[in-house]
Amino acid sequence: MSGSFLYEFPVELPFLGRSIIYMEEGRVKAVMPLKSEQMVVDMDMMVIILQMAGYTVNRK
Repeated sequence: MSGSFLYEFPVELPFLGRSIIYMEEGRVKAVMPLKSEQMVVDMDMMVIILQMAGYTVNRK
């Protein structure tokens, strides 16, 4: 493996802010910019957030 990578972006990345980048075989396939009020969490954190909001969460 060489020390550098070359990606061909099919989309223009936002200048500022956060984005979710989907890659396939080392190439960027999609970019979804996030709004300031959006967040990304895993399932464990989502359960905690729902419980804090008063929901009952049952895991299978």
